Amino acid sequence: LNVYQVGPRGESAKRDACLVMTAHLADSSAFNQLRTQEQLGYVASAGYHRLYDVDGLTVLIQGPRLSPAGMDGRIEAWLEKFRGELDTMSEETFSTNVRSVIEMKTERDKQLAQETNRHWAEIVKRTYRFGRVKEEVAALKEVTLEDVREFFDRHLAATAPMRRKLSSRVVGGAARGQSEEQEVSESSQQVERLHSLEEVRAFKAELPTHSIG
Repeated sequence: LNVYQVGPRGESAKRDACLVMTAHLADSSAFNQLRTQEQLGYVASAGYHRLYDVDGLTVLIQGPRLSPAGMDGRIEAWLEKFRGELDTMSEETFSTNVRSVIEMKTERDKQLAQETNRHWAEIVKRTYRFGRVKEEVAALKEVTLEDVREFFDRHLAATAPMRRKLSSRVVGGAARGQSEEQEVSESSQQVERLHSLEEVRAFKAELPTHSIG
């Protein structure tokens, strides 16, 4: 599981719209490349990620074919390919996808609980942005394909200046014969490895906080 963290929700309407469109377009691209063509696992997906109102892109592969480092390498290769797909995408195709996302966001609630939960979430977090959906739709109507390309290069590309990546790896029985040294040598990037809960807590303590909203 790779998570590419972008930033707090609501910090930038344009950035949020770019992330929404990137995740929407990445969904079918990742499944086609990682699941259908490469057949890396029975689960292969990409999509929008949100945790404590911090948003990003998530890519998940689950299967026995490659080691975790090998899976990470294939995800990175797909990301590079996906960037090429953005370059060759037509404005018409992009506009069609924007309309599809807007239709999903503005779809009428089928149950009262859906509307209640949406408003209550704003109350609990004390953000009180009850018109958030309208704001998001307005930003989507303004976003361009070039905006999405620039967003990708700023946050998701391998050399992106604002890239923040978390790779969570679970090793199954089929891959346990591979040593940790082999795992490190397969990785194309320098990463910080955390081996215990104490190290995770220490890493978290060093991170800056942000306001929710």
